[in-house]
Amino acid sequence: MKATAYQFAHHRMVDGERCLIWGNGIGELLIPVNSPEYIEALNDRIWSHNDLTNEGEDELLNTYFRTQAKKVTLYGRLYGAGTFTDTSTLASTGGATEVTGTGYTPTSQCAWTVGDTHFGAPANVSSSQTTTSQTRTFTAGGTWTAAVSLVLSDAATGTSGKLIAWVALSTTRTLVNTDTLDVSIAVGLN
Repeated sequence: MKATAYQFAHHRMVDGERCLIWGNGIGELLIPVNSPEYIEALNDRIWSHNDLTNEGEDELLNTYFRTQAKKVTLYGRLYGAGTFTDTSTLASTGGATEVTGTGYTPTSQCAWTVGDTHFGAPANVSSSQTTTSQTRTFTAGGTWTAAVSLVLSDAATGTSGKLIAWVALSTTRTLVNTDTLDVSIAVGLN
């Protein structure tokens, strides 16, 4: 099984104009939202592939084949540098720490209700049956610590929930006041 996620759209106001911060691994470009290059940059996003964690796989199997009730809400949480693996949990993140900063609230900024509205019908994507979430937007109320990964969890805060899947961002993102970061996650089985 694997989880996949879009690369992310990071926006910032520059001289009164909303711009996309496009990180290509070498540097960053500011692309005005109203320019033709903006649509081209968004259409050029690629998929990043990562495994579901073991507890994410357990959650799927226990929910479908056993009597465990499915979760009602899933959350996207941003984490800094560290090494996530198949055996990672929220209590053991391989050194990664959750992003902090004014306005960082996964409960209201990046929550998906489990069901047909927030996750699309499965479709074949690169030989993998995949469901993709709606896009959610993080908005910074001040400067946040650097983010390098998005985690899909059944808990909005703390370490007692399950770390279902994670995906590396295309480049490190440090949001400042009023910056936005659009995220969407897809989970595929093959």
